[in-house]
Amino acid sequence: MEAVLSKTKITMLQDEMRNVNGLQIVGINYPERMQSKNIGEIIKNMNGFDSKKPSILLWHAPTQIENAKMREFIATFWPHAQGSTFSF
Repeated sequence: MEAVLSKTKITMLQDEMRNVNGLQIVGINYPERMQSKNIGEIIKNMNGFDSKKPSILLWHAPTQIENAKMREFIATFWPHAQGSTFSF
């Protein structure tokens, strides 16, 4: 997948954030098989993340919703949830 995307203008956000005109877009990798991730801790330690600025979270599955709410995202996108799910 990365090889294909490297030929496009698409950026994979792998436990990182991009600031687009003042909007923070946060992408968290889904954990590998038999591993887990605490998205709250990842976001807390993310370089440059400011919880006071508007942010969108991109996370594979609709889990750890409470951790996302603690960071006050204006929207979340969970593509794994049967047909994708947006939360506002």
